[in-house]
Amino acid sequence: MRFLIFFTLCISAISLTFAFPFKSKDEHINFLDYPAGAERKQAFIAYLSPIIEEKNRSLFDDRQKLIHLSQKLKLNIREQRWLNHISQYYGNDTFDTSDDTQWSALLEKVDIVPTSLAIAQAAQESGWGSSRFAQEANNYFGQWCYTKGCGLIPNDRNENAIHEVAKYKSIKESIVTYIHNLNTNRAYKEFRAIREQLRKSGQLLTGYQLAKGLQLYSERGHDYVREIQALIRNNKLSAWKASS
Repeated sequence: MRFLIFFTLCISAISLTFAFPFKSKDEHINFLDYPAGAERKQAFIAYLSPIIEEKNRSLFDDRQKLIHLSQKLKLNIREQRWLNHISQYYGNDTFDTSDDTQWSALLEKVDIVPTSLAIAQAAQESGWGSSRFAQEANNYFGQWCYTKGCGLIPNDRNENAIHEVAKYKSIKESIVTYIHNLNTNRAYKEFRAIREQLRKSGQLLTGYQLAKGLQLYSERGHDYVREIQALIRNNKLSAWKASS
């Protein structure tokens, strides 16, 4: 599988406060220890879903704080510092609190990724945790990097290609980076637009609906979207509809 070249691995030190706000989880798990089929799927879902949910709760809290700050006439020093911090994490070096378009743009990025969608994509990209990249690099979402030695070289990589499959210290890091990728990368602008429209219309954020915005996640485009939706439907992942 080849993925479009949109992802960058670089996460600055300033981002780490937002990337890892929750407690560590034992990362020593091998899904190949579970028989293929229902038992492995159950272990996979049980392991990944709490990490995804906790990250989503953190995102929701950040979003609620942003909404609160956007309604204030003046921010204190601590609030302004926090706003600058999170704004930089989402790709804006400066933030004008008097500019409503900047508030809207930031809020479009600071939002949850439904657990059902994250699990479905992780299952698709890692073969329910059985792939070489999951086993050797903790990469559960097929994400690439472009610095020599940053990851594993795909066996089917073209001769002139330079990408590697990113290597992570933990499954948690893979999940957090994936969510940040969906929330910031220009390739997933449609994903974020669909999510924002669902918010504005008061509808529930579901993985099945939001999968429609991931045509650029894979070169398979619409077929990839249908595969993810089928995973959500066939494995009844919609039980995790959203964090908020």
